[in-house]
Amino acid sequence: MKILELAKTHTDPAIAALVGVRPVTVRKWRRRGRTGPAGLATRRGRPSGRSWAAGDPPGPEGGVVAEIRTAHPGWGPQSLQLAWADDPRTAAQPAPSCATLARFLRAKELSRRYRHRSQLPAVPRPVPTTVHETWQMDARGHSQVPALGQVTLINLGDCYSRLRLLSQAVVLGTTRAERHLNVRDYQQALRRAFTEWGLPHTLQVDHESVFADNDTASPYPTPLHLWLLALGVPLTFSRVYRPTDQGAIERQHQIWEAQVLRGQTFPTLAALQAALDARREVLNRRLPHRLLGQAPLLAFPEAGENPRRYCAATEAAQLDLARIDTYLAQARFFRLVSSAHTLSLGGHVYYLGRPWRRGTECEVTYHPEARQWRVCAADRQLEQWLAPKGLEVAALMHPAGSARGPQESGTIS
Repeated sequence: MKILELAKTHTDPAIAALVGVRPVTVRKWRRRGRTGPAGLATRRGRPSGRSWAAGDPPGPEGGVVAEIRTAHPGWGPQSLQLAWADDPRTAAQPAPSCATLARFLRAKELSRRYRHRSQLPAVPRPVPTTVHETWQMDARGHSQVPALGQVTLINLGDCYSRLRLLSQAVVLGTTRAERHLNVRDYQQALRRAFTEWGLPHTLQVDHESVFADNDTASPYPTPLHLWLLALGVPLTFSRVYRPTDQGAIERQHQIWEAQVLRGQTFPTLAALQAALDARREVLNRRLPHRLLGQAPLLAFPEAGENPRRYCAATEAAQLDLARIDTYLAQARFFRLVSSAHTLSLGGHVYYLGRPWRRGTECEVTYHPEARQWRVCAADRQLEQWLAPKGLEVAALMHPAGSARGPQESGTIS
């Protein structure tokens, strides 16, 4: 090697200048040359020591790890490290690292398959500068109301003007909460608010499952989310573990409980809703807001003149499916093929055919020009195009599984 030949007659800085490398490089190779030809050999792979190659796990030690993992399928590398120290067969030996154990589990096919993750296209949370630019919506925790049962309130408020837009009462059960709020409940509340106040530019909510499909690593927009998109009201989500993002609407929960519910009884749900609507007029028009110094409608009289109008009778004409197409085209969804050669997306089942084997991971993308899903296997060997389900106007206005009658759902239409 040229550096070692020059090292017999030249200094490190002189060799570095002649060869065109840094002096530290010259010192490294001079030091490695002292160990003989083996020191000059190219070193590839992981350094020697307790590092088990994924394709060559050690016999006795690997057998102990495999035995422990087989007995406890839910244990990961950290738990196996502790078990290594407790097992008399391996306690005297240093435990391998978590990364080494993870490689070993993958080689033995004892680890869970990696699932791709994706997120819905993010809609930025704007700082409101005008009335009806951003609304907040949230449901108050249910409470027992005499003669009615377990009642919750769906509350909406305007972030900029502090208007109390709506408080909608919903009965969830007589003695205990027998169901959760569904899409129909929120659609009824939003339709009432839209009819009176018009459409906001954005609607901010938390991460409840009716707003966000939060039980999968690759969430699909919920029916309520798609309906709002078609109306031109994109959803923005508060940050996780940041309850202050929903501070304005959380404060309204306390106001409605103190102003209407506390110490009162109502013979019917209609009577409770009438009391909520009457008190809302007082809060918006007469009672001064502590931040504004006057009632919200006195401070912002333009709040009643929103140009983005809504009419329930013509809602079908207002739904623009192109908005949904644009939104879905920005997203990617990952699903596993079932034993019936199907996959599920947004609660709808799509049949792929027998070539698609169970457990195959698929990437699903939306192509707005064709208005079709493109399903592609992870190895790119299979591809299929599917017509979307649940994106029709009728399906958005009346989502499947939410068609409860007013008496059963306990809401005021």
